[in-house]
Amino acid sequence: MKKTLLSLCVLTLSSVTQAQNNIVYTYDANGNRIKRALKSAKSQTRSKLDTNAEITNGRLTVNIPHGTSLSDCTIVLYDLSGNMIFSKRPSSHAEVVETKNLRAGVYIINIDINGETESHKFVKR
Repeated sequence: MKKTLLSLCVLTLSSVTQAQNNIVYTYDANGNRIKRALKSAKSQTRSKLDTNAEITNGRLTVNIPHGTSLSDCTIVLYDLSGNMIFSKRPSSHAEVVETKNLRAGVYIINIDINGETESHKFVKR
């Protein structure tokens, strides 16, 4: 009985964890969440960006898929108050954003590719 209950808990927990990975949040320029949507299986296989927002050695790397025209892309960085820190067009498909001069805090980076915008929140420590 205990093994059956434990197996049922493990299966339920794994399905809940999977469901948590299928939610996409969209933020406005002020950092307010404006949209919550479920990812479809189609959007999971057709991801436009590498959403890795880790800062290493004061650098944040934004990976833009090959085959995308860089002239159709824009990268904009905002602080949590909604103040634009900078805006630029990427010069390579692995654009590096320097974060050494930023104060510690929460920031939002918007990546626009062909009019489709993705927002990612990251913490500078």
